[in-house]
Amino acid sequence: KAPGISYEDNYKGNALAAMIAPGKFEIRFHTAFPDANVATIVAAMANTDHLAVLKSSTFTYQGRPISPRPP
Repeated sequence: KAPGISYEDNYKGNALAAMIAPGKFEIRFHTAFPDANVATIVAAMANTDHLAVLKSSTFTYQGRPISPRPP
Protein backbone atom coordinates (compact mmCIF):
# COMPACT_ATOMS: atom_id res chain seq x y z
CA LYS A 1 0.00 0.00 0.00
CA ALA A 2 0.95 3.60 -0.54
CA PRO A 3 -0.89 6.80 0.31
CA GLY A 4 -4.04 6.85 -1.84
CA ILE A 5 -3.40 3.41 -3.38
CA SER A 6 -4.59 0.09 -1.99
CA TYR A 7 -5.75 -3.34 -3.06
CA GLU A 8 -8.49 -4.66 -0.77
CA ASP A 9 -10.62 -7.80 -0.74
CA ASN A 10 -14.05 -7.68 -2.38
CA TYR A 11 -12.92 -4.97 -4.83
CA LYS A 12 -12.99 -2.24 -2.17
CA GLY A 13 -9.53 -0.90 -3.03
CA ASN A 14 -8.56 1.27 -5.97
CA ALA A 15 -5.57 -0.73 -7.25
CA LEU A 16 -4.71 -3.96 -9.02
CA ALA A 17 -2.67 -6.76 -7.50
CA ALA A 18 -0.45 -9.19 -9.36
CA MET A 19 1.48 -12.37 -8.76
CA ILE A 20 4.82 -12.29 -10.51
CA ALA A 21 7.03 -15.23 -11.45
CA PRO A 22 9.82 -15.51 -14.01
CA GLY A 23 8.19 -14.96 -17.40
CA LYS A 24 4.68 -14.76 -15.94
CA PHE A 25 2.63 -11.80 -14.72
CA GLU A 26 -0.81 -12.77 -13.35
CA ILE A 27 -3.08 -9.83 -12.54
CA ARG A 28 -5.90 -10.34 -10.06
CA PHE A 29 -9.37 -9.30 -11.21
CA HIS A 30 -10.88 -6.02 -10.05
CA THR A 31 -14.36 -4.85 -11.09
CA ALA A 32 -13.14 -1.28 -11.70
CA PHE A 33 -10.60 -2.33 -14.35
CA PRO A 34 -11.89 -3.57 -17.74
CA ASP A 35 -9.58 -5.75 -19.87
CA ALA A 36 -8.67 -2.90 -22.23
CA ASN A 37 -7.53 -0.69 -19.34
CA VAL A 38 -5.41 -3.48 -17.87
CA ALA A 39 -3.81 -4.12 -21.28
CA THR A 40 -2.94 -0.42 -21.54
CA ILE A 41 -1.48 -0.35 -18.02
CA VAL A 42 0.63 -3.46 -18.68
CA ALA A 43 1.93 -2.00 -21.96
CA ALA A 44 2.92 1.23 -20.22
CA MET A 45 4.77 -0.74 -17.55
CA ALA A 46 6.60 -2.90 -20.12
CA ASN A 47 7.68 0.23 -21.99
CA THR A 48 9.33 1.64 -18.86
CA ASP A 49 13.10 1.13 -19.05
CA HIS A 50 13.49 -0.51 -15.63
CA LEU A 51 10.57 -2.89 -16.32
CA ALA A 52 11.59 -3.85 -19.87
CA VAL A 53 11.90 -7.49 -18.74
CA LEU A 54 8.09 -7.58 -18.85
CA LYS A 55 8.22 -7.45 -22.66
CA SER A 56 9.18 -11.13 -22.65
CA SER A 57 6.55 -12.13 -20.07
CA THR A 58 3.11 -13.62 -20.53
CA PHE A 59 0.18 -11.81 -18.92
CA THR A 60 -3.12 -13.06 -17.59
CA TYR A 61 -6.03 -11.12 -16.14
CA GLN A 62 -8.81 -13.02 -14.39
CA GLY A 63 -7.03 -16.17 -15.56
CA ARG A 64 -7.31 -15.21 -19.24
CA PRO A 65 -4.37 -14.27 -21.49
CA ILE A 66 -4.13 -10.54 -22.11
CA SER A 67 -1.93 -8.78 -24.65
CA PRO A 68 -0.30 -5.49 -23.72
CA ARG A 69 -1.82 -2.69 -25.78
CA PRO A 70 0.12 0.52 -26.37
CA PRO A 71 -1.37 3.52 -24.53
